[in-house]
Amino acid sequence: MGWTRARLRLDKKESRRIAFQLMLLVGLVAASTYAPAILTGGPTDATPLVAAGLCAVVFMWVIRRHVLEKAAVRQRLQSVSDELARQHEFLGELSPLDRLQDCLEFVVQATAQRLRCRRVSVMLPDADNNTLRIVAARGVPEEIVKATRLPIGTGVAGEVFLARRPLRVDPAGAAEGSAHLASLADDPHAFLCAPVMLSGLRWGRTALGVLSATGPIDRDRFSDDDEAAFTAIAGAAAVAIYNHMTQASLRKSQVAFLNTMANVIEARDPYTRGHSDRVCRYALAIGKSVGLNEAALQNLEAAAKLHDIGKLAVPDSILGKPGPLAAAEFSAVQKHTQVGARMLAQSALAPAAVQAIRYHHERLNGSGYPDSLSGPEIPLIARIISVADCFDALTSPRVYRKPLSLEAALDILETQARENILDPLCVATLCTLIQNGLDISVAPLPAESPLVPG
Repeated sequence: MGWTRARLRLDKKESRRIAFQLMLLVGLVAASTYAPAILTGGPTDATPLVAAGLCAVVFMWVIRRHVLEKAAVRQRLQSVSDELARQHEFLGELSPLDRLQDCLEFVVQATAQRLRCRRVSVMLPDADNNTLRIVAARGVPEEIVKATRLPIGTGVAGEVFLARRPLRVDPAGAAEGSAHLASLADDPHAFLCAPVMLSGLRWGRTALGVLSATGPIDRDRFSDDDEAAFTAIAGAAAVAIYNHMTQASLRKSQVAFLNTMANVIEARDPYTRGHSDRVCRYALAIGKSVGLNEAALQNLEAAAKLHDIGKLAVPDSILGKPGPLAAAEFSAVQKHTQVGARMLAQSALAPAAVQAIRYHHERLNGSGYPDSLSGPEIPLIARIISVADCFDALTSPRVYRKPLSLEAALDILETQARENILDPLCVATLCTLIQNGLDISVAPLPAESPLVPG
């Protein structure tokens, strides 16, 4: 093995340790060489030469040992670096996933590939937080996934979840734990089980679930490196699951906020009661049919719920006017799109949702307001809300007219689609949905709000 200066560069601590070892060994060699000659009175002429040779051998042995230790350390550091790179790649692929189920499926797939094992499962507690169930698995029979309900604290996974500590079992120790392996849908082979757990000052030690891996391929047990990688994956999965749970909680709060604000808007005018809910229902049906992803559907729902929030700034005398609006009054109504966007600009709503609120009265031919956008300049979710809003306005009673029939409303939508006012795809999609049974029922007006004769 060739040596280079870089490989033999020692720090002060290592130099002192090697010097001490050499001095000790030289002393021992000298003592063992000279002692017999002194004690017996024999010749000592060859003793220095023998001692020097032995010292040289010892020196070479110490240096070689040091070089081997350095090589082992470098190899270990390289392994750690490679594992960190894999973890970074894993997190990079995990983070963009929108749905919790997609995240869990990715975790079990990545675990199976990284550990080269046959079966992987993730278990999360039920709503009552007393029972674990399999929410994602690879290599586990479907009937086992559906049937498994493991009380927390029982079985391998239940004990790991409760103890907040990982567990590794080799084939020799599997027999004693085999009574619990049914909960993991496994035979008595080596397996790993770790809590999907958050830790730190903010969370303490909070277990969110359990990750299990069994049946290593082409070997009879998991290695220390396998266990380290497995624990790292469980930690990354914990962060992802926590993020999704947090987003779900925020989503629930946002839905409550949207419902409250929609009720505030419609409380001012009995003729618009249920308008926001219906527009939201029609818009989501169109959005799903045209293939919007989950994030876009969430933005669409928020924007549809609050598309008229700017009308809070429109005087009641204008909103409730039974006849045609004057130019100044109509201008005041038109401003509700800009007012609504400004009201929500600093809210938790995504910019795409705020944009849709501002642009839901824009028209493809540029005749809309407030910015006279045209064609693809108008965001798709704004175009969807335009169609849903127009349809509900036509089929709902207003203070100045009775509702139109379904046939008349659809004829108007199709005409505006041909004239490049409303989006043709969205209009065609809504028509198809209505033909297929989309709920378009409108709640009756209260008795104290009679329609003005039309």
